[in-house]
Amino acid sequence: MRLGIEDIDAREGVVPEDEPEYAQPSFVYMREIETKYMASTNYMDHQGDLSWRMRSMLIDWIVGVHWRFSMV
Repeated sequence: MRLGIEDIDAREGVVPEDEPEYAQPSFVYMREIETKYMASTNYMDHQGDLSWRMRSMLIDWIVGVHWRFSMV
């Protein structure tokens, strides 16, 4: 520690995600996955049993559960 600033690179163990050479391939991979599994822009048009209001309530409930239990 120098000047009261902790050197985070001096900690024990190496976390591969913290290595700069992995950043670009990781972002490329995440972009590929995002475009591959992206929901259709008109998926609600094919939902006979689900309305926009019901969808909104479900999303709010899911967010609430995740917030309550500190989930990701």
